[in-house]
Amino acid sequence: MVDMVKLKECASKLTVLYAEDEIEVQQEIRSIFELLFKRVIVANNGLEGLELFGKNKDEIDFIVSDIRMPKMDGLEMVEHIRKDDSEIPIVMLTAFSE
Repeated sequence: MVDMVKLKECASKLTVLYAEDEIEVQQEIRSIFELLFKRVIVANNGLEGLELFGKNKDEIDFIVSDIRMPKMDGLEMVEHIRKDDSEIPIVMLTAFSE
């Protein structure tokens, strides 16, 4: 079993970029992330996520993103980010089954 104290200690040093367009989901996940991570940078869509990544890329340790979002979806956002940074860990989320 994972030692939660060690997990919290490691996570508390990290900054996450979180992109999610559903406000209720965003608020719930953000509140959890804020308990765990040093900093949470929140984007409301992929385009905003890409802009925030560009402004904060030296601080961001990993990205968590929804796939379906307005203006630019998460997959397209990741495509652009990968051109600039091929190593940053990225977790993609979706509420859809397809």
